[in-house]
Amino acid sequence: MLSRWLTAVVLCLLAATAQADATADHWQYTVRPGDTLWNLCERFAQDPVFCWRQLAANSAVDDPYRMSPGKVILIPLAWLKEQPMPARAERVNGQVWLRVGDNDPEPVENGAEIAFGDTIETGEAGSVVVRFADNSEVAVKPDTVLKVNHYRRFVDVGNEPTELELERGAIRNTVTPRDTDARVFRVYTPGVMTAVRGTEYHVRVTDDAVTLSEVVKGEVEVAAARSATPVPAGYGTLARDGQAPAQPVKLLPAPEVTLKAGGRSLRAEWPPVEGAEAYSVELFDADGVLRQSEQISEPQWRAKPQAGEYQLLVRAIDARGLRGQERLLDATVSKGAWPWDALLFIGGAGLLLAL
Repeated sequence: MLSRWLTAVVLCLLAATAQADATADHWQYTVRPGDTLWNLCERFAQDPVFCWRQLAANSAVDDPYRMSPGKVILIPLAWLKEQPMPARAERVNGQVWLRVGDNDPEPVENGAEIAFGDTIETGEAGSVVVRFADNSEVAVKPDTVLKVNHYRRFVDVGNEPTELELERGAIRNTVTPRDTDARVFRVYTPGVMTAVRGTEYHVRVTDDAVTLSEVVKGEVEVAAARSATPVPAGYGTLARDGQAPAQPVKLLPAPEVTLKAGGRSLRAEWPPVEGAEAYSVELFDADGVLRQSEQISEPQWRAKPQAGEYQLLVRAIDARGLRGQERLLDATVSKGAWPWDALLFIGGAGLLLAL
């Protein structure tokens, strides 16, 4: 009896492994209304006749002339005219690791390929941007764990899904619009899913597994506990595992920031935003790399970055933890003269040495 059970377990594991390998080596095409097997092969395959014969002989396709919308067809990548483009890591800063399967995490460098099933981890000051074939971007913030389950690999195919699993931390998604009504860019968090066609939005998971979504542009659908809530631009919502998403609320307005650069430093201040409990401040360099990220309680901020061009992003945070509308400002830090206190110190040190 035990041997039969072990045999069944082994067979299940082998089947799961085979399915994972098939998914990695195949393109998953979701059938749309009006699709036929011949049109599909003619559009995407190098050899349409070979493609049609092979897929028609496959038991997964009962009728090559009438396919049910929503059905998934697996097509070997080697048959395709357009070869898939991998997702890549860009704008890597600080501690960023990539974990492949159950292997130990390895440091990530710019240009690194990210495959299905890989997990990205960032340290307290680490960040990275993941770019996909259609130029959609996911900015992974510090102290975040993001698993890449599946992603769009073809520019000319509108309905290939991108599916991410945010285990901890925060991401900002800039999703290229698609020519399909399906919301095929999805982010999964504990018990919650956010889905879009094309937009810009933030998703964050708190330590107590609350999912916060804030929409910058377009519209996001947030689903949990068999209930879906549309969230328009300028609004945000909270969701928990087992509970329907909260009614969307208007995000706090962007702070009216005054930014000054001088004396090798950046200084920003703004009038308090009504309803704000705190503020989020992020500093990006000219290449879009996140150099500094912090949450502060007072409406003022100061930093001493190296000379160069920067962008400062400031948002107000309400009592729910939702971050408000974005205020983005350009800034230049020049090499400039040393501040008077530094010159006084250097001059005093020189005088002591002379004595």
